[in-house]
Amino acid sequence: MSGPPPTGTPWRPRSTCPSSTVRCSALPPPPPTTARCAGPTSTRSSLRRAAETSTAGQPGRQDRRGRRPALWAEALLVVAFLLAYESVQRLAGDDVAAAFSHARTLLGLEQAVGLAPEQALDTATAASPLLSLLSSAWYSALHYTVTPVVLGLAYWRLPERYRAVRNAFFATTAAALLGYFLLPTAPPRLLPGYADVVSETAGSGWWSAAPPIGTSGVDQLAAMPSMHVGWALWSALVLSLVVRRRRWLRCAVLLYPVVTAVVVVATGNHWLLDVVAGAGLTALAWAALVVRQPAREAAGADRRDLVSEPG
Repeated sequence: MSGPPPTGTPWRPRSTCPSSTVRCSALPPPPPTTARCAGPTSTRSSLRRAAETSTAGQPGRQDRRGRRPALWAEALLVVAFLLAYESVQRLAGDDVAAAFSHARTLLGLEQAVGLAPEQALDTATAASPLLSLLSSAWYSALHYTVTPVVLGLAYWRLPERYRAVRNAFFATTAAALLGYFLLPTAPPRLLPGYADVVSETAGSGWWSAAPPIGTSGVDQLAAMPSMHVGWALWSALVLSLVVRRRRWLRCAVLLYPVVTAVVVVATGNHWLLDVVAGAGLTALAWAALVVRQPAREAAGADRRDLVSEPG
């Protein structure tokens, strides 16, 4: 028990604050914490994200986000789609008179703007055995081989974007089928003054030139739009995503649709406007379904985070 100080020293009451502090009341209050305890919702979200990361990039595995289907189911879907495409395409070209009328209309439009290279390219190609052989092989072999290979490569290397690029392929092809029905068009090789380079080079011919129009295995009046060019451009765009870190490879793969466009015109199988239409369909489908995909996914992720965030 402390008493008054010795005589001559003024007495002051002892402070209850520690000697190291100036004033207890001057200490700022601790900042409010914003951390929340991890509850069941956040735990489930963490586990879900970990599972998605572990399965992403593994071919044949179903991504928890649903961006890539099972391999067997996807193979069945693609095969069924291509078989349906071939079957429906054969039914489209039955109006021969309309097809030749549409072909002459396209040629007239091209001549009106001074862009009608079909006859010059076709004549030059037919006059060269080497060009005829190379262009015929390119036209006949690559269309149905490169496209499936690129689709499989997209499944393997682009798991996050596979559905988008596959849907762009489906949309382009379906739109082309609609064009075959609404605008049957004869190719240049069926008009006077043009050579059928593929048939002349291949003997019996990819197009089976002997039977009358409409009875062979391939619809010969399905020139508008050109899916040779449409599929080639789609393949090049997919490959540019796969090799996006190598600029020279991206430029190289874009040569595929360019060469294909020249080949289909030089062999007398398509008009220039067919080429433009095929490339345009692919570009529109790609822009709508692939280019806009990251923005849509980001917006969807933000909405999911808001919904799953505990209150």
